[in-house]
Amino acid sequence: MDNGLTTQSSSKTRFAPKNGINKNDFTIRLMDKSVGKEIVRRFHYLKNDKTLMTYVFGVFRKTPEFHLMFPEGELVGVAVYGNPVGRSAHVRFGIQSNEMIELKRLFISDEIGQNIESFVISKTIDWLKRNDRKIKIVYSQSDPSETHSGTIYYASGFLFEQRRSENVFETTFSIGINGPSDWICSRNLGTYFKSKSVSGLRKEIGKTFWVKWDVQKLRFVFPVIDETKKRFERNPSLTSDRTKIPHEKCYKCMVEKIEV
Repeated sequence: MDNGLTTQSSSKTRFAPKNGINKNDFTIRLMDKSVGKEIVRRFHYLKNDKTLMTYVFGVFRKTPEFHLMFPEGELVGVAVYGNPVGRSAHVRFGIQSNEMIELKRLFISDEIGQNIESFVISKTIDWLKRNDRKIKIVYSQSDPSETHSGTIYYASGFLFEQRRSENVFETTFSIGINGPSDWICSRNLGTYFKSKSVSGLRKEIGKTFWVKWDVQKLRFVFPVIDETKKRFERNPSLTSDRTKIPHEKCYKCMVEKIEV
């Protein structure tokens, strides 16, 4: 298993940046998971480092200055891969659970410029092909309520997984105790409260609070091997047509004030 990823172009790389960055200025390699967790906690929009991490890649920009902690240069981002959150996600594609991996977190400093995200995804998937040969599918999700429409996944050759239902809202929700902000995520409600229903929380909290209904995530898949790619071509729910994504206005957050 190799820890580093070359930044030189490769015939196997289908999506390298054409402009915006100089790819030779960057090094991408496996790094300590504890550092990746800290970067995610401090800089990723979710601020959630509790996700299970299988592989954590650091994105380093070469600089004239010597960096004691990272000889490669300045750490400007991370890409985190791990087991999909949905335990049965692999079933939809007819594969075993250990044959799918999820791109769970991707953070790149805004100052870097265009095309860096697709470049990082390209290089890390190439690494997975060489070093984790059981992987057949890379899976990822984007949150339209955070104005993430999946542009970087389309740029990286992923396919959009269409849902059967046109309803964009989940039955779960986040809550705000002191106003419609500083939301407690639906997955973390059990950490703070006994109830996960609005009526139960009304009794438990005992004062006015706000509910933000969760929006369905947009789901994207990348076929790592040719066998999977051919199967995906016959799957009507998978498409590279960007017009199939529901309009972003459909995903406007629905927030309710719950008075006690």
